[in-house]
Amino acid sequence: MRGREALVCGRPVASARLKACQLMPTFGHNRGGWRQDSDMSQVPHNDGRYDFAMRQDSARTVAIIVYLLYLAALVNGLTAIIGVVLAYAKRDDARGSVYESHFSNAIELFWIFLVGMVIVVPLCFIGIGFILWGLLYLYVIFRTVKGLLRASEGNPFFY
Repeated sequence: MRGREALVCGRPVASARLKACQLMPTFGHNRGGWRQDSDMSQVPHNDGRYDFAMRQDSARTVAIIVYLLYLAALVNGLTAIIGVVLAYAKRDDARGSVYESHFSNAIELFWIFLVGMVIVVPLCFIGIGFILWGLLYLYVIFRTVKGLLRASEGNPFFY
C-alpha cells in the first residue's frame, strides 16, 4: 500500500473503501468464473460457498413468509394463493437444502386445504361440515406452525 492507496485486482485505488460492485458475488447464470464490475475490469468470483449461504438465507426467509401467508389465509383465504405461488417459485432454488422440504410441505398443505374446503363447504348444509371445517383448520394450523418453527430454527420440515 502506498500512502492511503490500496490495491484492488492489481490496480491502485485512492481510498481503502471499495466499491460495492467490486465485492458483489455473481448470481444467476454466471456462477463460477469471472464477472465484470462497473470499470469493465475482471474480478474473480468466489468459490460458491457464499452463493449457497445466500440462497439458504433467501429460502429460509421465503419459507417463513409462505407460512405467515398461510396463517393469514385462515382469515382471508387469498394469501394462500400468493404463498403457494412463492413456494412453487422457490422450490427449485432450495433443492438440496433443508428448506426444500418446507416448500414441498407448503405446496402439499395448500392442495390438501383446497380439496378439503371443496368437500367440507357442501357438507355444512348437512351440519357435519362445521365439525370437519374445524378439524381441517386445526390440521392446517398445526402443520403451518410446525413448519414455521422448524424453518425459523433452520431444520427441515420432515426429519
